[in-house]
Amino acid sequence: MDVKLRTEVVRAMETIIRSLNDEELIMPWLRSGVADGDITDNPENDDLDCYIEDDKRFSELMGLFTAIMEDAHKDGLYVDGVLSQGYQSEEELDEEV
Repeated sequence: MDVKLRTEVVRAMETIIRSLNDEELIMPWLRSGVADGDITDNPENDDLDCYIEDDKRFSELMGLFTAIMEDAHKDGLYVDGVLSQGYQSEEELDEEV
């Protein structure tokens, strides 16, 4: 198990989830047990252990993240005062031509 990698991934997922432009999408993340303040930039944060040491828990958290991101597509991300623009698939781009 690569603890450093898992820690980086969980922190990255947390940052992205907290940047979603739809508060309702964040709720499943919070209900999963990731409470406000659990995941911080503190490298000595023991609260991360429950998310990274158990393969099943880590897998479930990644699955929840990907499901939320799929639902978040229409509302985008809001980071540093900037809202993401909608993504167009190659098929959609081809239709405009």
